Amino acid sequence: MLSAAYQMVKGQEVTEIVVPYHVLEEGDTLEGICCRLKDEYGDKRDWREIAFYVCKDNNKKDGWVYLGEKINVRLHVPVETK
Repeated sequence: MLSAAYQMVKGQEVTEIVVPYHVLEEGDTLEGICCRLKDEYGDKRDWREIAFYVCKDNNKKDGWVYLGEKINVRLHVPVETK
């Protein structure tokens, strides 16, 4: 899902996307998921900021993730310029 919200991060225009329903597998951690997705999508924020919003968006009171759980991960990705 792509939102219409655009921001400037360190001089680069970014847009906010939500990677939906990441199904957790054995060995997954919130840190690992955030780090992997931020690298994959080019989000320049610290993984802890991404994790904060994962907890907020998914109504989690703590940072624990569970086997088989589905979560949404909100990322800020660079806007392609032509």
